[in-house]
Amino acid sequence: MRRLKMELKQTMDMYNTTCKEAVSARHKAVEFHQWKINEARKFEDAKLFEEAKTCNCQDAKGEGCR
Repeated sequence: MRRLKMELKQTMDMYNTTCKEAVSARHKAVEFHQWKINEARKFEDAKLFEEAKTCNCQDAKGEGCR
């Protein structure tokens, strides 16, 4: 009986550890997804800024624009 109780305790401990690891992995996945979205937004903003800068330079027709 003691052996069965000990095995049950070990099994429950492994289950709890696995659950904690799964929650941690999910949290990291969510953080990575948010980081990826933020980086894509930064890239898009930089791209739009460069396009706007190019359009402004073309409109200025070379009046001191680089």
